[in-house]
Amino acid sequence: MVNDQGQVLIAASSYGRGRLVVASHEGYLLDAGLAPFLLNAVGWLCPSPGAPVGVHPSLASLANILQGSGVEAQIQPEPREPLGVYCINAYNDTMTAELIQFVKRGGGLLMGGEWCFPMGSLMHVHNRFDPPLR
Repeated sequence: MVNDQGQVLIAASSYGRGRLVVASHEGYLLDAGLAPFLLNAVGWLCPSPGAPVGVHPSLASLANILQGSGVEAQIQPEPREPLGVYCINAYNDTMTAELIQFVKRGGGLLMGGEWCFPMGSLMHVHNRFDPPLR
């Protein structure tokens, strides 16, 4: 999805057996006014209806938004079974390999984070997929 200036706001893709949605800023994942989009994204990402959604502590308000809409969302410091979807910002590169494997095995990843010149490093999680998410 692009804005009227052609700038990417949201991108979605399949990767391995899973799916991912990347928003161009983590603020989109924390905005209760975007709850319909967030619910649709989580629904599309979820490999099986009703599977729990894990939310990284950096996006704690997202868990509240999802819970308020009836989604079983819980704060989780890392993705693990039996989560269907994991939500995180793009600034934490300590779990890159784990996130990639989670998606390859069939999990859904909802991620938000802005890109800027300093963030262009291949060390950042959104650039570690092969090919990088750019």
